[in-house]
Amino acid sequence: MLFMLFNLSYADLLIGEDTLHVEVAETFYEKEKGLMFRTHLAPDSGMLFVFERPQTLSFWMKNTLIPLDIVFLDSAFVVVDIKHGMPLDTTSIISSLPCMYALETNINYFKKHHVKKGDTIKIIK
Repeated sequence: MLFMLFNLSYADLLIGEDTLHVEVAETFYEKEKGLMFRTHLAPDSGMLFVFERPQTLSFWMKNTLIPLDIVFLDSAFVVVDIKHGMPLDTTSIISSLPCMYALETNINYFKKHHVKKGDTIKIIK
């Protein structure tokens, strides 16, 4: 049912008491490109990657110029992992469990907002 909410190209997520504005990457091309080649990401923004079924997710930072938090979420939007990606690093960043979503933000966003493994992120729009 949550997957149906992503017919939009943007969504708002509730992170603690703050709103995070995200671009939603659903298509193969959108997920493949992600945040590559960008030189700036607004402090309250990010990208949400949506997958059709739970699976082990793997990301890398090839052609990504800004350091990122990469948060892996299960089908109920519960935080499974909070990992970091450094610019241009081609090392795989892999979820520890099957997930349906990945959320990228500026590095340390989740630390600043006191989000930890096991917390739930809510969709508000």
